[in-house]
Amino acid sequence: MDVKLSDLRHRDVLDISSATTVGRVQGLVIDFTEQQVSALTIDKASIEASVLPWDQVKSVGPDAVTVDGSTGLRAPSGPAEERVGAKTDEPIGKRVLTEFGDQIGTVDDVVIDDRSGTFRGLIVDGRPLDAQLVMGIGDHAAVVRQPPS
Repeated sequence: MDVKLSDLRHRDVLDISSATTVGRVQGLVIDFTEQQVSALTIDKASIEASVLPWDQVKSVGPDAVTVDGSTGLRAPSGPAEERVGAKTDEPIGKRVLTEFGDQIGTVDDVVIDDRSGTFRGLIVDGRPLDAQLVMGIGDHAAVVRQPPS
């Protein structure tokens, strides 16, 4: 089932092996080449361990994201995880530019499949934009291939 980043954000991350809260979902690290969520970033006391690889997620429920043991948390590695952790790649509210530099709207939300972590696309000015068109999201804008007319 599809879930929006705005709905996923701030959900508790619950370690079912100890029944403790690990933190709360802060953001998504998306591999746009693979169109896949590679990790969740987690708000918690320890910034050294604020990245949860997607393969460590047991399930995404309506009230919490569950993991089986919090040992999967790790420090950010690489520019994409560091930018998301620092909130410089916050997609919601960013301008959406085509590869030719034309602004076509603003990101309202990000949509993923909550079971597989597949990136489904963006919601831009209330309209869905397929993941196949999204080239990337940076600190300045989301860049997309020119949508068909």
